[in-house]
Amino acid sequence: MSFRELSSSEISDRAGKINSILEDLSIKRLDSAELGEKAKILEEIYSSKYRHGYEGILDVIRNIEKTHSSGGNQSASEEDQEMDSLFFLTTNLDDLKEHIRIGSYSVDTFNGIVRLSDHVKLEIHRLRDLQEQDYQKEQMTRTIKELLAKSENLASEVKIAQNNSEKLQMHMVAILGIFAAIVMAFSGGMNLLSGSISISGDSNLCNVVFVVVLCGIILFNLIAFLIGSIMSIIHPVICDKEEGHSQKGIFNSKLLIAFNGLMMSLLAADVVIMICL
Repeated sequence: MSFRELSSSEISDRAGKINSILEDLSIKRLDSAELGEKAKILEEIYSSKYRHGYEGILDVIRNIEKTHSSGGNQSASEEDQEMDSLFFLTTNLDDLKEHIRIGSYSVDTFNGIVRLSDHVKLEIHRLRDLQEQDYQKEQMTRTIKELLAKSENLASEVKIAQNNSEKLQMHMVAILGIFAAIVMAFSGGMNLLSGSISISGDSNLCNVVFVVVLCGIILFNLIAFLIGSIMSIIHPVICDKEEGHSQKGIFNSKLLIAFNGLMMSLLAADVVIMICL
């Protein structure tokens, strides 16, 4: 038995009908009457030794997923809708294949539906693999972006730590130098005070008091200045705008003024006593 050769327009028309049938099979589970209608259409399509093409099946399956994910039951998740559509498609293809096998249809029709069913299932599996690869790529891209962001934060923290370390080294050198100056000032002041007292040992008490008070004023203010320099390096003095004074302690300006005022008063009183005597 001879078959006429199909034209390109007939081949394209039959391919379009197969794509339309696949879309119809993905909507719902078909009953026997509906399977018979589809079988008759396939009988006509697969006549004249027609073989469907394989290049457009994947696009049809993708379109089925896209269509059913945007319509239908809005309360169902997108994944459930896509799985339902592909489940209907594969199930209806199996039912249609069995319907044609037991019915009075040609061998070409049965072989055509068998090849179509196998190819659809293969393309569904291929689509799932592609989707899984795309998902893994997205996850990898997201992970890389997160790692890059963390690395930038770590680099910034390392830079800050390096700057703080350099500042700390400078502060330590300054503090050690000031401590050495305090020790030298204290020891030198003590030597000066003891020498002054020994020299004025034969003088009256007013002269001794004058020398001691004067040396005490100079030594106290010098040591207070040096310790204040250390404190300003370790922790800057913070002014209280509401109370209008600095931190409490030996470096409180009011305390320093009071101490110096007291010493100056003692010094002035000593001078007055020496004049009177």
